[in-house]
Amino acid sequence: MTRAAARRYAYQTVYAYLASLIAEATGEHKIRLPSLRDLASRLDVSVSTVQHAYQLLESEGRIMSVAKSGYYAVASPAGPPLAALATPTAEPDLLQSLYHHACTPGMWALHRSAPWPGDAFGQALTTREREIRRQHRSPDSHPLGEPALRRELAARYTQATHHRWCADDVYLAADLRATLDITLAALDISGRTVMITTPASPVLLMALDAAGLDVCELPLDMGGDLDLERAAHYLRERAVALVILSSTLNGPQGALMPDTTRQALAKLLDHHGTWVLEDDDHGELCFSNETPLRDWVAPERLLVCGSFARTIGTEARYGYLLVPPEARSPMTASVRQRLLQRDFHLPPVRQKAIARLYQRRAIDGQLRSLRNGLKLNVGRLVQQLDDSLGDLLCAPMPAGGSGVWVSSRHAIDVRQVYDHLLRRHILIAPGPVFSSQGHHSQCLRIACPVNGRGLPGRVIAELRKALQSGRR
Repeated sequence: MTRAAARRYAYQTVYAYLASLIAEATGEHKIRLPSLRDLASRLDVSVSTVQHAYQLLESEGRIMSVAKSGYYAVASPAGPPLAALATPTAEPDLLQSLYHHACTPGMWALHRSAPWPGDAFGQALTTREREIRRQHRSPDSHPLGEPALRRELAARYTQATHHRWCADDVYLAADLRATLDITLAALDISGRTVMITTPASPVLLMALDAAGLDVCELPLDMGGDLDLERAAHYLRERAVALVILSSTLNGPQGALMPDTTRQALAKLLDHHGTWVLEDDDHGELCFSNETPLRDWVAPERLLVCGSFARTIGTEARYGYLLVPPEARSPMTASVRQRLLQRDFHLPPVRQKAIARLYQRRAIDGQLRSLRNGLKLNVGRLVQQLDDSLGDLLCAPMPAGGSGVWVSSRHAIDVRQVYDHLLRRHILIAPGPVFSSQGHHSQCLRIACPVNGRGLPGRVIAELRKALQSGRR
C-alpha cells in the first residue's frame, strides 16, 4: 500500500490500536482512553481520523463518552477479554499466554488466524458509507440487525429449495463470541453434551466452557478426517444435544473433511435427531468450491453461524446466526429475546454498507482476489517450511485460510517449543490451544507473514532450535 493510501485509511490502524486498549478493560474498572488530540499526536494522524475511529467504537457499545471527561473503555458483559486474563507468569495456560503476548512490541507474531484484507475492503466500505450518509441523514438502528444485511445473507445462503432462508431467519450480533453465547443460551442445553471437531477456534471453545457444557471432542487427523466409530459411540452413549461442525474449511487446520465422511456423519446426526451448528466462519477462505455441510443435514435441525471478520476485517467483525424456518418457535423467540436483552446497537451505516457490498456483488471479486493472494502466500510458506524444516516438520498444503497447520516428525514438548520461541520474541500458536482436552500436542499453527514473502532466516533458525531443544 502506498503512503497516501495508508494515510487515507489510517482510521483502521487507530481502530485496531484502540481495540487493544479496550481489551485491557475489566468488569470492575473502566479504562480512560487518550484524548483525540493526544492520540492523533501519538499515532501521527489527523484528529478527524481519530474521531472517526472513536465514533465507530462508541456506536458498537465498546466505549462510552463522559461529558468534560473523555472516552472510556467498556468491559464486555460476557466477562473479561482474553488480554485481561492472568499473565503467563501467574498462570501457565497456553491460551492466556498467547493472548497476553499478542500485543507485545517487537513480537514476531505467527499466531494470527485471520488475514488482514488490506485496502480493498476498507475503500469499498468507506465509499458505500458515504453514499448512505448522503441518502440517509440518520438511519435507524435495528436490534436484530439491519434488514438489508439480513436479506442479503439470507439470499447468499439460499442455494436450494430444501435450504432456503429469508431475512426473518437471520440475526446479527456484535461479534462471533456474542453470536455463540446467544445461540447456546437459546438452545437451553446447559449441562448437556456437545460434540465438536478439533482443532477448533479458541473463541468457540471458551463459549462452550462459559455455557457450562460437557464437551466431547473428535480430533481430526492431518488430512481433516475423523473417526466415525468414535462419533457414533458419542452419539449413542453420551446423549449429545448439539454437534458443531465446520461448513467446509476447518479454520485452524485449513483442511477439508472428505465428502464421504461428512455424508456418513450427516446420516448419523439425522438418525439421532441432533441439533447441528454449522460453523461457517472460515468458509469464504476456502481455495476451491466445496459442498457445504448444510446440503447433507436435515434443515429443521440446522443452525448456521459465521462472521465478517475473516473476510472484511476487524471493523466488520459482526457475527450472524441463521435459524431454520421450521424452528421459528420456540427457538426464534428465544434468540430474539436474548438479542433484545443484549441491546447491541450495531452501527446501521456500517451494516448497510456491508449489505451493499453483497447486493452489488462487489464482495465476490474482492474475495476472489483475497483467496488468490492467500493461496499464493500460503504456498510459499509451505515450500519454505518444507525446504528449511522438512526433516523436523510435516507441513501439508492447506485447502484454504491464512496459515499452515504443521506437525512435528518427532515427539516434542510443545510447551517447551512455545517458550523457547517466546523468549526470542516469536509468538506461535501451539496445537493444544485449539482443544479443551489436550489434543494436537504435536502440532503448531504458523500464520503467513502479512508481506507474503515467507519467514525471515532468523525466525526459521529459531524454529529449528526450538523443535530440536523440545524433542522428548
